[in-house]
Amino acid sequence: MEFQLKRRGYLEASATPERILNDGAKTLDLRIAFARGPLYHFGQLRIEGLPPALGTQSRAHWRMRTGDPLDCDYPNEFLQQFLSNVDSRQFQNFSSKLVTGAGDHVMDVVLTFIPK
Repeated sequence: MEFQLKRRGYLEASATPERILNDGAKTLDLRIAFARGPLYHFGQLRIEGLPPALGTQSRAHWRMRTGDPLDCDYPNEFLQQFLSNVDSRQFQNFSSKLVTGAGDHVMDVVLTFIPK
């Protein structure tokens, strides 16, 4: 459940479960309190290590826009989709990471490609 909040931009979301045992009814209730934390937004996309043509191609398919709530899992999904449409064997390694962007609660995404 935390993961769904994090996909909506609440990167610091946390859940605190509380178990309530009712011996008479022989039931266990579970109450979960969520703390969302601040809403994070997408800042900008940075791409490192791609040839210019592939860089342009990748940017054209990137769907998150500046100011959108940050979907923390989208960069990895994007990499999988992008690499399924190009010859991924040309890369020794590739990764995505979130870095602090300009402004409060703004995160940039850095996609790094290491050619062979």
